[in-house]
Amino acid sequence: MTVEQNVLQQSAAQKHQQTFLNQLREITGINDTQILQQALKDSNGNLELAVAFLTAKNAKTPQQEETTYYQTALPGNDRYISVGSQADTNVIDLTGDDKDDLQRAIALSLAESNRAFRETGITDEEQAISRVLEASIAENKACLKRTPTEVWRDSRNPYDRKRQDKAPVGLKNVGNTCWFSAVIQSLFNLLEFRRLVLNYKPPSNAQDLPRNQKEHRNLPFMRELRYLFALLVGTKRKYVDPSRAVEILKDAFKSNDSQQKLNEQAAELFESGEDREVNNGLIIMNDFIVPFLPLLLVDEMEEKDILAVEDMRNRWCSYLGQEMESNLQEKLTDFLPKLLDCSMEIKGFHEPPKLPSYSTHELCERFARIMLSLSRTPADGR
Repeated sequence: MTVEQNVLQQSAAQKHQQTFLNQLREITGINDTQILQQALKDSNGNLELAVAFLTAKNAKTPQQEETTYYQTALPGNDRYISVGSQADTNVIDLTGDDKDDLQRAIALSLAESNRAFRETGITDEEQAISRVLEASIAENKACLKRTPTEVWRDSRNPYDRKRQDKAPVGLKNVGNTCWFSAVIQSLFNLLEFRRLVLNYKPPSNAQDLPRNQKEHRNLPFMRELRYLFALLVGTKRKYVDPSRAVEILKDAFKSNDSQQKLNEQAAELFESGEDREVNNGLIIMNDFIVPFLPLLLVDEMEEKDILAVEDMRNRWCSYLGQEMESNLQEKLTDFLPKLLDCSMEIKGFHEPPKLPSYSTHELCERFARIMLSLSRTPADGR
């Protein structure tokens, strides 16, 4: 080996180590280089293991005389994860920025969701999603009973806004966005999807940034979705405000290139993708989201909300004429009717859609588009 090759290898190793330390610093919020380097050594370069080490150490280090622990239920069982937060038992400060909870929540969420994903079965997840949706539907009914001029406001009593032990975190209703809250809670309770979102890292180098406008506008939403998921685990509040994510979604589809026919917008949901990843995405949708769509059509819903669901189905109906690959026909034939028709009537398709390759990041983007479809008002887009 030449001296030049040795220098290049050392440089590459140092660059990899620095990247690892930067990721640890971002996830855990720890800036002490010695502690981060020790975690790197102890974990043998395994990021998730290093996060678990650092999280365990931080949890054992009291920073104040009093420590309050908030617990988040794991889907479908009686175990809870403790999210340690420092608090004065006599004073509840809910005026601070929610971002104070972000790094701690992400670190604990990553460590816990990776372990829980290996231990928790599909049945448990389905039960968890069902409970979340039932609570969301009850909240939506209360929301729809308000008069048009009545505005939802936070309680003036801070104790009413404090998260109670073992209670899941809710999402504040923002305008006509009951659909958004229901779908976000459903996706949050899919452990694998939660893990993908919390592990998402926005591009840090200029060469890694998206090259087109569509990808650029999705980056802010992915950052906000990661932030929102972290707060659903670690916040001290009873509920969090998803306004930022809702506004990003609305702004993303106000551009000129989004003013196109409904069938073209529907086709974008799966316009490109690697077969294996698309299939995984369809399985998640088929098993966990589609079965609960009929539950959202409650009697008290306003006509415009019912039309929003019909709008989503119409988008998929328009999509059925697109070119498809035969190896995906079976899955799509089983999946699409459930989304299109609450009666579960099975329909046959001659040409399933063509799905070129895409990344996990882009799979998350397509879920975001489905959320947008669910949150739309009447089918004419007004």
